[in-house]
Amino acid sequence: MIRLHRTSSKTAQTEAREARMASAVAMRRDGLTQQQISDELGICIETIQRYLKDHKGKSGPQPGAEPKPKPRMFRRHCLCCNTKISVESPYLRMCGPCRGNARGAML
Repeated sequence: MIRLHRTSSKTAQTEAREARMASAVAMRRDGLTQQQISDELGICIETIQRYLKDHKGKSGPQPGAEPKPKPRMFRRHCLCCNTKISVESPYLRMCGPCRGNARGAML
């Protein structure tokens, strides 16, 4: 049995998908709803949602979006080994190694 490679059709399908994705993203950027994009392109709404979700992280920060604030860091001393640590929660009082070993679990 001879099998033929279908690389040209795969790349054509990939290019067509990328073109549909780019047009869906452009329509969304222009203010169309997902349902309107679905109706315009003739693609089911779940596919449009997946396209937009896949593209979301690739476009960088959205205009007008505020960056997430950095969490406040607390300076503490580990209760077991007394080393200085910086933690994100005021309730963490042990360093990672002490939390991981049995000595830290005994306290």
